[in-house]
Amino acid sequence: MKKTLQNISKKETFYILIAFFLPILYYWTVFFGKSFGYDCAPSVMGNYPPYGQTPMTPNSYCITLLDPGAYIWAHVPNWVSAIRQYLSGLFPIWDQNIGTGLPLAADFITSAYFIPLIPFALLFKLTQGNFFYLDIFFLFRYMLMSLGMYLFLRSCKLDRFICLIGSLAFFSSGYFIYLPAMNHHNVDLVLPFIGWSINNFYFTKKIKWSGISTLLLGLSMLGGMPESSIFILFFSFIYVCFLSLFYINKKKVLFLVVGGVIILGGLLLSAVLYFHGLELVFNGLSSHHGAGVQKWIEWKNIIIFILPELIGGIGYFILSYQDKLDFLVRGWNHIGFTISYLFLMSLIFIFNIWKGNKKDPLIKFFIFFLGLTIILLFQNYGIVHFFVFEQFPVFYQTQFTKYSSTLINFSLITSTMLFLHYFIKKRTRVVLIYYFFFIALLFFINYHYWNIIKDNVFYHPKFGLAPNILYAVILITFLTFCLLVIKRTKIILIIVLIILFVEFYIYLPKDGDQKRRDSLRKPPAISYLQSINDHSFRILGIDNILVPNLATVYDLSDIRILEPLWIDRYFYFIKNFYAEPDAFRITGIKEQQATQSADIVNNNFFSLLSVKYLLSYNNIETALNDNLNLKEILRQNPKKQYVGEATFDINRLSRSVLFEHAPNDIKAVLVKPRGASYLYIYPATAQGSFGNQKGNGVKLTAKIFINKRLIDSQERMINAGFKSGDQKWFEMKFGPFPDKNNSYKFTIQLITDPLGNNAFDWSGWGGFEWDSEINRTIDKYKLIYDKEMKIYENQDFLPRLRFISKTMCAKDEANKEKNFENIINLMKQNKDNIKQTAIIESKNCQAMKYHPELTKLSQTIFNDQKISFTYSSPKDQYGFLSDTYYPGWEIYINEKKGKIDPANLTFRGFKLPKGENMQVVIKYEPWTFKIGLIITILTLIPAVYISLSKNKIN
Repeated sequence: MKKTLQNISKKETFYILIAFFLPILYYWTVFFGKSFGYDCAPSVMGNYPPYGQTPMTPNSYCITLLDPGAYIWAHVPNWVSAIRQYLSGLFPIWDQNIGTGLPLAADFITSAYFIPLIPFALLFKLTQGNFFYLDIFFLFRYMLMSLGMYLFLRSCKLDRFICLIGSLAFFSSGYFIYLPAMNHHNVDLVLPFIGWSINNFYFTKKIKWSGISTLLLGLSMLGGMPESSIFILFFSFIYVCFLSLFYINKKKVLFLVVGGVIILGGLLLSAVLYFHGLELVFNGLSSHHGAGVQKWIEWKNIIIFILPELIGGIGYFILSYQDKLDFLVRGWNHIGFTISYLFLMSLIFIFNIWKGNKKDPLIKFFIFFLGLTIILLFQNYGIVHFFVFEQFPVFYQTQFTKYSSTLINFSLITSTMLFLHYFIKKRTRVVLIYYFFFIALLFFINYHYWNIIKDNVFYHPKFGLAPNILYAVILITFLTFCLLVIKRTKIILIIVLIILFVEFYIYLPKDGDQKRRDSLRKPPAISYLQSINDHSFRILGIDNILVPNLATVYDLSDIRILEPLWIDRYFYFIKNFYAEPDAFRITGIKEQQATQSADIVNNNFFSLLSVKYLLSYNNIETALNDNLNLKEILRQNPKKQYVGEATFDINRLSRSVLFEHAPNDIKAVLVKPRGASYLYIYPATAQGSFGNQKGNGVKLTAKIFINKRLIDSQERMINAGFKSGDQKWFEMKFGPFPDKNNSYKFTIQLITDPLGNNAFDWSGWGGFEWDSEINRTIDKYKLIYDKEMKIYENQDFLPRLRFISKTMCAKDEANKEKNFENIINLMKQNKDNIKQTAIIESKNCQAMKYHPELTKLSQTIFNDQKISFTYSSPKDQYGFLSDTYYPGWEIYINEKKGKIDPANLTFRGFKLPKGENMQVVIKYEPWTFKIGLIITILTLIPAVYISLSKNKIN
C-alpha cells in the first residue's frame, strides 16, 4: 500500500487531478455549499441559500425578488438564450426576448461563442433546464481556474506542492472576491492557461505552443467582456515582452515578433464577435450615460485606456476631463501606473545584469509578478492620489477597479508562490510571516466588500468569526506548514484529501432541499405565463418582480433591457414615450430624473410595445404612483450619503423604499394631489437585506410642514434585528391635510436616529400613498392571477404583427439625432391615432391610407431569427411589426426580397402587395456576422495547424 501511494504521488497526473477536484471538496467542506455576495454578481452554487438567509428568504442583495434564496445570474439569461438557439441548430446572433429584440452575440456580454458553454448546453438539454446543473457548471469553471493556476505555476518550474497551494489560493480568492459577473469569469478563467501556454512556448521553444497560446487568447476574447479582456491583453503583452527581453538569450526580436503574432491572432480569432459588435456600437449608445468602456470594443479600449497610461496618462486625463467620466480614475492615478511600470522594468533589468541569465532566473519572475501587483494596486487604489492630494479614496467605482481584480489576484498569488519557492529552505519564519500577510492582503484588495462580507460570512452571532472561514485559513496554513516542516508532504496531502472526502459526504445536500430550491426559482406565475406563451406578446415586470433580461430564461419577452448597450432607436423611444431608463432598474445610471407613475403603462405609445401582461406584487396604480414621491425626494437630496432607493421584502410584502443608514435627516418639497386628505408612509428596517443587524435599532421620525407650520409629526422605534415583532411594515397616517380639493406644495422631513450602536441598521421609508389613490385600478388592466404575485392582462393589447391604416413621412435629416427628434415630434402630434399610424423614414416614402380590415392573417410563427406568416388581401397593405428596426433584417415576399422601413422610430414597417396566400418571411442576415465568421475561420485554420506542429525554434 505504501509503495502504491508513493508511486502514485510521483506522477504528475495525480497532482493535476488534485488541483482540479480540490475546489469542489473545498467548496462543500469550507463553505458548506453556500454562496455570498452583496449583489447579483456572484454565482449561485449548491442547494443552500446564501449566508444569512433561509431557503424561503428572497435574495436581498439583488434587484429582483423572483429568486428567493438564490442570486440571479447577472448575464446568464443571455447564455440560456444562446444555448436555446444552439440546440435549435442556429448561430445565436439575435435575442427576441430582450426588449423588443437585441443583437445577441454582438452585445459582447452574452458569451455566445465561448466554447465551454457546450457542456452547459448539454446539461441544459439533458436536464430540461434544471438550474441545479447550472450551479454545478459554475463550480466546474472554478475547478478549471484552479487547474489552470496549477499548470501555470508548474510551468514556472515550482514544486508541485507549492503549485497546489497556489491553485487552491486562486480558487479561494476567486470565490471570495470575484467581480463583477460570471461572464467576466469566461475571460478570467482562461488567464492562467494563457500564462501556462506562453511559458511553454518560451521554455520549450516549441512552435506548437504559440498556436495554443493564440487559441487560448482568442477563447478569452470570445468570453465576451471588453472590460476584463483589456487586462488579459495587457498581461499577454507585458508578459511576452518580459520573456522576450529578459529570459531569451538569443533571437529576442524573433520571439517578440512571435509574441505579437499571438496577440494579434487572438484578436482575429474573435472577429466573429468584434465585427458584429461594431455594428451594435455604431447603431447603439451606452445606457450607462457616458460609460465609454461599455461602448468600445477591446482594441479601442486598449487605445483609450492602456496606451495613455504607458505614455504618462496625459491623453486620458484630457479625455476624462472632457467627457466627465467621474467613475474612472483620474490622471494622477494613470501617471502612477506609468511610474510603477517603468520602475518594474528597471528592477528586472538591474537584476538581469546582477544575476545574469543563468543564475536563478526565478528571481526575475518574482520581481515581475510582484511589480505587476504593485502596478495594479497603484492603478486601482489611487496610491498616487493619496500622496498627491493627501486623501485616500474609499473606493474607486471604476471599470478598472472591478475588472482587473482577477489579474491582481493572479499576480499576487504567483509572486507569493515564487517567494515561497525562493526562501523555502533558508527562511522558514520569513515565509510564514509573509504567507499570513498574503492571506490578509487577499481580503484587503477588495476591501470595499469588507462590511458586506464580514456580516454574511465572517460574522457568526454566537462564535464571532465564522468557523468555516477559520477552517479555510487553518487548512491552507496547515498545508503550508506541511510543506515547510514535514518531509513526507505527499502522504500528508493524501490524508487531508481523505478528510475532505469524508466531510463532502457529511454535507451533501438532501433531495428535498434541491426540490424546494428549484420550485422557488420558478414560481407558478411564470409557469402560468409559459403555458400561454406563443411569442406574440411581451410582458413587463414592475415592482422589481423581474430583473430586466430575466424573462428570457423562461423564454418570455420583457420590454426592459439590462444591457450596457442599447439600440439607439429603442433608447430614444423609451426615453420619450415610456420613462427614463432609470425606471428600468438599469445599472449604472446615477440620475434620478426618472418617474414611474401609472401613466407610463396607460398611454397609446406604451401600447405600441405589445405588452399583454404586467407582473407586480402590489396593485399596479399604487405600485407605480408610489415611486413619484420617492424619486422626488431622491432628486432633492442627491448628495446625501447612504440615501438611495431599494426594495425591501418583509414577510413576503415588497415595497420600493427610500432607505437610509442612520443617522440621517433629509427634507423634500412634495405636491399634495387634488382630492387627497391623508398621506400613508410605511417605515421598516431591512433585517437581512444589508447584512444581519447588530445595532440597537433605530428611531424613525416623520414631520409634515405646510408653509413652515407643523401639521403632523409621528415617530416609531424599530429593532427588527432582535425583536421578531418588529420585522414588518409599520403604518404612519399623516393628516388630515387642509383644503382637500386643491393641490399645493408641502414639506416632509424624515429623520433616522440610531439607538446606541447603529451598525447595519438600514431603514426604509416605503409607501408614500395618498388616500385618494390607494387601491385604484387602471380600467384597461384585468387581474387574472393573484397568488404569489399578481398578473394583469392588458385589455388594450396590440399584437406584435398587425396591419395599420395610415402611413406618414418624416423629414429626412442627415444628422441622426436631429432625424430622431423630428420623428418624435411628429409622433407626439399624432398621439391620438398613433396605434393605427406608421411614421416612416425613407427617401421614397409616400403618405398613404390602407384598409387593414380587408386582410386575413394566418400561420404566424415567431422565432428568434425568423418570423413568417401568410396573408391574403384584395388591396396593398402596410405591415407593422413591434420589433426593433435594425440593420441585417430582410423581408422576402413569395421568396422575392422586399424592403423594411423604420416605423415609429424604433419598429419595423413594410409594404405588402395585394394577393392570395402570400408567403412572407422576415430573416436576420447580418453581413457583419458573416465577415467576422470568415475572418475567425481563416485565422483558426493556421492557429490549429501551428498548434499541431512538432518543430522547434532553433
